[in-house]
Amino acid sequence: MVKKLKDDYQLTIKAGDGVYSSVVEKGKLAEQSPVAGATVKKGAEITLNKSLGKLTMPNVVGTAYDTASSKLAAAPYK
Repeated sequence: MVKKLKDDYQLTIKAGDGVYSSVVEKGKLAEQSPVAGATVKKGAEITLNKSLGKLTMPNVVGTAYDTASSKLAAAPYK
């Protein structure tokens, strides 16, 4: 069905950068753009983003600003 839609409407399917998700398993599709139900024109570009899995935020409460900033900058979600 997806191939037929892609071919009939000359849609371009593009892989996105991926997104962190607390609800979608790593490697499965987590987002699409345009969203489901949106109207698109013939030849539109559809972006699919795979889940990068869960992202656990480091605890920086109670640390100095510079320490917290460095810790957050080193995290994988940049």
